[in-house]
Amino acid sequence: MYETRNGNIRIKYFLKKEGGKVLEPTIVGSVWDIPDMMHLPKAERTGWATQKPLALLQRTIKASSNEGDVVLDPFAGCASACVVAETEGRQWVGIEACENAVDIIQVRLDEGAWGRRQAQTAKSPYSATSLAAQTRKASH
Repeated sequence: MYETRNGNIRIKYFLKKEGGKVLEPTIVGSVWDIPDMMHLPKAERTGWATQKPLALLQRTIKASSNEGDVVLDPFAGCASACVVAETEGRQWVGIEACENAVDIIQVRLDEGAWGRRQAQTAKSPYSATSLAAQTRKASH
């Protein structure tokens, strides 16, 4: 560890080389080394101010649920938790009142980031009730 000129603390890792190739040791500890949103690939970023990295949500969801469980995201934002829940074999419910967020979620759904099944969105409590009724009819 070292302190930078402006007082921040940084950890520097020195990787071993063997036969001209870098060997990366597995570091196990209490600190998760997950890049922040600013350093993620452009394809993962949605522009939503509170978006979390998929790697962070993947680690959290896998640690706290089993395949087939339901993941609830009551403030879905751009639905990153729902994306991870889907890719990790969990069922999910995402709730979001902000219409801009619902539009972002719909784009992510349309782009096929969801894998096995098509998800549906509802933009108002009335359409949510209608959607629930349609789902009940379809399942019988």
